[in-house]
Amino acid sequence: MRRYLLILLVLLGAIVAVATFGYFREPTLGLDLQGGLEVVYEARPEAGQELTDEDLDRSVEIIRQRVDKLGVSEPEIRKQEPDQIVVAIAGEVDSERAAEVIGQTAQLEFYDLQADVEPVSAGPDGNPIPSPALLPLLTPADDLPDGTTAREWYLYGEEKERLAGPAATRAELLQQVEGGEAPEGAEFYVVPSNQTVLTCGSNADPNDEAAAATPCPGGVSAAQQWYYLYKFQPDNEEDPIPRLTGEDINGDNTDQDFDTQTGQPIVAIEFTGEGGDKFHAVTRELSQRGALIAAQNGVTGRGEDARQFAQNFAIVLDGEIRSFPIIDFTDPSLADGISGGRAQIEGDFSIEEAKDLALVLQTGALPVELVQVDSTQVSATLGADSLRQALIAGIGGLIAVALFLLIVYRFLGVVAIVGLAVYGVFLYGAILLFGVRLTLPGIAGIILTIGVAADANIVIFERIKEEVRAGKYVRAAIATG
Repeated sequence: MRRYLLILLVLLGAIVAVATFGYFREPTLGLDLQGGLEVVYEARPEAGQELTDEDLDRSVEIIRQRVDKLGVSEPEIRKQEPDQIVVAIAGEVDSERAAEVIGQTAQLEFYDLQADVEPVSAGPDGNPIPSPALLPLLTPADDLPDGTTAREWYLYGEEKERLAGPAATRAELLQQVEGGEAPEGAEFYVVPSNQTVLTCGSNADPNDEAAAATPCPGGVSAAQQWYYLYKFQPDNEEDPIPRLTGEDINGDNTDQDFDTQTGQPIVAIEFTGEGGDKFHAVTRELSQRGALIAAQNGVTGRGEDARQFAQNFAIVLDGEIRSFPIIDFTDPSLADGISGGRAQIEGDFSIEEAKDLALVLQTGALPVELVQVDSTQVSATLGADSLRQALIAGIGGLIAVALFLLIVYRFLGVVAIVGLAVYGVFLYGAILLFGVRLTLPGIAGIILTIGVAADANIVIFERIKEEVRAGKYVRAAIATG
């Protein structure tokens, strides 16, 4: 008897513990119950690139890592034929920020600012010259050099105004034009496959002092957008351009930080072993070239006269020059380049922008560009209605099962109902303890498990009845059952 009392006390204590825990902690609800964000992305490969299942699988994996780092639990991420990825995030989220971080391509590239620039964007001294307009840097489609294809397409009107672009193919370009046909007098322009257009600055208010104080290559203000034409030969084994890419980054040791001198948010990056060797070699080349140019101009020493010949290393994110640090050959610590395999990305970031960029770099670049084609904010009101209807249906079903047990099995039915109630309390406690996200299908599954538990009681009770009919005493029949 004492043993049974002890078991009963343990059960009561566990039930009280679950009730207390449930009072202070609510269950985690899924997208269909509490609302949230659902975003649909479409994969758009570059011209000449074939979209594969591996590209989509890798994109899903990267998106999952990014969503996890945003602090969102149990997102729903799935492929949708033929070329789409659906991301569903439950709860109150910053939809604009989440969609931007999830779909950001984040192609990180490093260029030799002076040596990699095309002649059309270079001055007599080899330094890049910014263009306020894109058109002068483009190539007429009919003049595409032999051995190259078009990386980007543009359409300009008779007055040299941009009508459409950029687009990966001519067909996609025409889809941006009303009627699907080029107007009379319009001309097609392209960026050849061996070139790339880099930008710097933005279309910010020219009166913005912070933007005006931020320089772009060529000494111009970042308060407006500037264009530069650079070489692009990533498959050249001897002289690849860009010099390094995001594949040379060690994402595990890349994070948001603060500049020790200015206190501004930055992204501190660490290279892989091979990437660090590349970075050291390129910065050493820049240091030696700066010293050589200074000597050719008859300038020696370490003053400002010599420093004006120092070369730059451009850090480019998604085609935009974010910073272009000087490799100052007059600094003894930089005379042999930068070793150690670390660098930092500056760019007038807010703390949140720097964190988002670090997050994207940590998870790696997406293998294809993802374009957001749909975004739906699922209403929490709709979720509350669904939850209420599910609870009504569940309670109704449980009452029906309880009545059946009472009518058919009487006292044994009471025992079964008490046992099911204890089972339900423990199951709810486990859901709260492990933070299980409840969805409508999940609630249906919980009701199904309770039904299975009831069915197990019925099997036992029927065996007990058989044993009683066979002439056994009730205690012996229960033990056998």
